[in-house]
Amino acid sequence: MKLIDSVAVGFAILPIAYLFAVAWPLARTDLRERRLPNKLTLPGLGVALVAQTVASCLVGFSNQIGALVVAVIVFGLSLAAHVWWSLGMGDVKLLSLMSLSLAWFSPWSPLLALLVGLAAAVIAVALGLIAGRTKLNSSLPLGPYLLAGFVVASVLLLYSPGEVIDSTSSALSSWAKVSFTSST
Repeated sequence: MKLIDSVAVGFAILPIAYLFAVAWPLARTDLRERRLPNKLTLPGLGVALVAQTVASCLVGFSNQIGALVVAVIVFGLSLAAHVWWSLGMGDVKLLSLMSLSLAWFSPWSPLLALLVGLAAAVIAVALGLIAGRTKLNSSLPLGPYLLAGFVVASVLLLYSPGEVIDSTSSALSSWAKVSFTSST
């Protein structure tokens, strides 16, 4: 990976690092109070937008365009889930932040994070039902499970960011019709 690509990846990783930094306070608050505070989720959106814009200035804007498209789609779908299925607004904002942070690297990473998080939630509910500690009509703090999925997707994604950024860039370039060119 070229130096300029490494610097770009370093900036693009900042929103992921931010989410790692606030994951424990978010999970703890959601478990105790059944809410995800705006003071922890909303600043991450600003961090993601600024850091990804700087990264995109270095390597091209196809990744950022793709990330924004994915984040808007996730926001719309999760907002619909809020209206129709009682998904909390904190979960909507967390999903949007997770999607924006991960999708700069791969448009599929947010889906992986969501699937892993939901699978963890289903397993936890099933075990709670079997143990008699959970009832079907009780509420579930989804944030900790979503964050667990985010951690899994992030670790897999960041294991080889150079390969991910190259393959994602070419996929997004053809998808968004924007050419990805690295500075040399």
